[in-house]
Amino acid sequence: AGPGVAGKGIDPAEVARRLPAAAAAAMADHTGVIRLDLQARAIPPLGSLDAARAAVASAEVLASRPLQVHTSAGTRTVTADLLRSWVRLASRADGTVAVAVDERSAEVGLRQLFADVVGHPMDASFTLDGEVPVIRPDRRGQVCCGTGVAPEVLAALSRTPRVVELALVDGPAGFTAADAKAYGIAQAVGGNNAWKDGAPTTAGVGFTTYHDPVGARITNIHRIADLVRGAVIPPGGRFSINDFVGPRTTANGFVLAGAIRDGTHVEEVGGGVSQFATTTFNAAYFAGLKINTYQAHSEYFSRYPRGREATMGYPAPDLAFTNNTPSGIMIWTSYTNSSLTVTLYSTPYGRGEQTGITEAPAGSCTLVTTTRTITYPDGKTAIDHFRAMYRPAEGVSC
Repeated sequence: AGPGVAGKGIDPAEVARRLPAAAAAAMADHTGVIRLDLQARAIPPLGSLDAARAAVASAEVLASRPLQVHTSAGTRTVTADLLRSWVRLASRADGTVAVAVDERSAEVGLRQLFADVVGHPMDASFTLDGEVPVIRPDRRGQVCCGTGVAPEVLAALSRTPRVVELALVDGPAGFTAADAKAYGIAQAVGGNNAWKDGAPTTAGVGFTTYHDPVGARITNIHRIADLVRGAVIPPGGRFSINDFVGPRTTANGFVLAGAIRDGTHVEEVGGGVSQFATTTFNAAYFAGLKINTYQAHSEYFSRYPRGREATMGYPAPDLAFTNNTPSGIMIWTSYTNSSLTVTLYSTPYGRGEQTGITEAPAGSCTLVTTTRTITYPDGKTAIDHFRAMYRPAEGVSC
């Protein structure tokens, strides 16, 4: 709890009282403009600090233990951490501060908890027909648990046992075909670039890299490509591979393969997924997207563009980029035994290209800096830079 801060503003009661006369005057002089001359007044904060402190203490008690939600589809547990995200303090004009449950937060949280019930809604999604994105329609279904659940949840927090009975209702999908259509995912963007045998080339749409046709790392490359295929990034959304895929584990289909850890060549579960990171990095690069987080390999491998690549680990390094376009973006992946392609589908917007590269010594290592120029639909351009620090050999310190 913290002290309130006074503000200034107009008095709604005064506006309501004077508005009829002001409207009549506007009609009489035929201007059609209603004018009110008002003076801002001091507005004290609602609720006292003592009342807020008492409400905080009450809220901590209410949200300290889990809540059981019973429905016809079974029981789910709302954890104390989730409950805390629902609880709000509501200041009142009489100086009191009440504990409340935010209706929207509770609705969203309950819907997620019961997202696996039989007959649940199906969100719209995207797939490809040839090289054309198509929308899979949404489907209505059973959701938990309608509107107006906040008072019932709040009341249950004061009971023993902490149980609330709620009814499933018919509800829409969270992402409908109309939402999907508005995303404008219409065609491949970012060109048809590729890198093979240490040199740039072209291939199909998207960005393609190549690798040896044998070895355990192929299993990991294919597995992470399968997991990411079809991911959709809303306009303004941020996509993190680590957040989307999670840890690379044997339970999730990954195997031991070669990797670099702390500058040393090792075998670890998920080795080889950096091929996917580099391919995705370049797909985003040529589509002109904002690349938030990346880290180049500590050694250069000719199967990747020099200075324009990314490695991966969990929880770091990560590759993350932002969809800084007005349209949605779908990530589509495909592969053979010796190649990987990542294609972004959207409405064409920015176009990126590499317009420079420099190299400079950094101790015993080499700092490589590449320059990207992005061209936007209005003809304006932007320039950014990407850096890689390469060791001359395994285990060599810069």
